[in-house]
Amino acid sequence: MDGNDDLTESTTQAQAFIAENSVDCIISPTTVGIAAAGQALKSANSDIRLTGLGLPSEMQSFMPASADDDAFKSVCPYMMLWDVIHLGAVAGAAVDATLNADFDGSVGSSFKMDAFRDYGAETYEAYQSGEGTAVLAGTPFIFDKNNMSEWVDLL
Repeated sequence: MDGNDDLTESTTQAQAFIAENSVDCIISPTTVGIAAAGQALKSANSDIRLTGLGLPSEMQSFMPASADDDAFKSVCPYMMLWDVIHLGAVAGAAVDATLNADFDGSVGSSFKMDAFRDYGAETYEAYQSGEGTAVLAGTPFIFDKNNMSEWVDLL
């Protein structure tokens, strides 16, 4: 779904998917988009399901509340969110390595992030991504019927 991280555009896009009834699932890459799509799908009592990147506190009424729930009877059976503390630590390590001329961002260049809080030391290597390069900074948290109740008050 491409709502450009805008509530109105995201709602309009979700409503278009509902009207067309030609998709089984909407995948939203933003917290604004997933919440807007969740509301549109729930209001329309649609059979289309939803996933993507979201905040548990904003999505709790669209997701299963407990491990006993049938997840796929919910608008959003599961969703993800990047670990922003880890992303910040990796970004800081990349900047530090760049300033110290240890990392130039070219394909194959790498930098090391020292252990930080609960995160172990790790080396990150740049890879080709479209016209530029990127590093993969870990896996997202996954929220589902088994852990939503733990996260709702935190995020």
